[in-house]
Amino acid sequence: MGGLHSKEVSRKPQTFQTLGPSSKPSWDKTKNPAPINKTCDVIQLFLKYLCLEDLSRVAGTCRQWAFSVYELVNKDYNLYDLCRLSNLCNRSIPPKFRVIGPAEWEKCGLPSIPSPPFNQRTAIPKILHLLKKLPVEGNAGGTLLILPEAFSLRKLEQLMKAFKKTHPEEGSAGPFKLSFSLDHSTQMYYKTEVTDSRIVYISNSVVLESRNRDFDVQRELLKKFGCRIPSSVEVATLVLLVHALEKECLFGKKTYTHCLDEEERARIIMGGFVPKKNGLFISLNDVADPEIGVCAVCEIK
Repeated sequence: MGGLHSKEVSRKPQTFQTLGPSSKPSWDKTKNPAPINKTCDVIQLFLKYLCLEDLSRVAGTCRQWAFSVYELVNKDYNLYDLCRLSNLCNRSIPPKFRVIGPAEWEKCGLPSIPSPPFNQRTAIPKILHLLKKLPVEGNAGGTLLILPEAFSLRKLEQLMKAFKKTHPEEGSAGPFKLSFSLDHSTQMYYKTEVTDSRIVYISNSVVLESRNRDFDVQRELLKKFGCRIPSSVEVATLVLLVHALEKECLFGKKTYTHCLDEEERARIIMGGFVPKKNGLFISLNDVADPEIGVCAVCEIK
């Protein structure tokens, strides 16, 4: 019998050179007249619909696709857009993941916040790793946060007071304030300013199994995930800005985190956030306590 199996069909495969940013493709113009940069443009049309995790997977398939991903990211997106897109599209990422970037700072009354430089290729996998591997109480996820240069607790408190005046409709949400158990006006941690602007990933609650442990034990626990203990200005900025923007309360009753700052030979703790009463509570503690854990911070560079 004849048919398809009675003949051997020989076809010349179309081969293309693996692409990098500076490589030149080789193609048969009679069979494929379209230049490869047009192909990259078509690829990027599809990539625009992918979330952060899928873009990372695509970039790992081959050099051509990786080049298309990075070209798209550098041309049409920034890190904050990608993270917002991921939050909307990717069900495997915790729903509590959020971004406090230049747009969010502007809503709170601090416009023109420049974005610090970072390596896009390493930043995206690092954020994905933290979202998936860092165990946070209540699966609370984390926040990508910009801290402006020369920012401090004092300036944060002033910003929140101004925000409340310009947003009287937010008054029912309670005071955007810090509640101190000691005279903060003389304390260094209150006045100390951030030396350089930075991007950090900060967990939205304390890390699992970090409660009721000494400060040094908590520090070693975070090192396993490539993280560190937060500064007081990082925690306070997260809690007050999230509340101002979303009316959500992080680090509420019976949840406190140790901070890097130290006063009177004791560590600063922050938490117990009750907006309609005292705001975010700040005190000193140097012993293990079941209400005191630690949240995690990782700098994105």
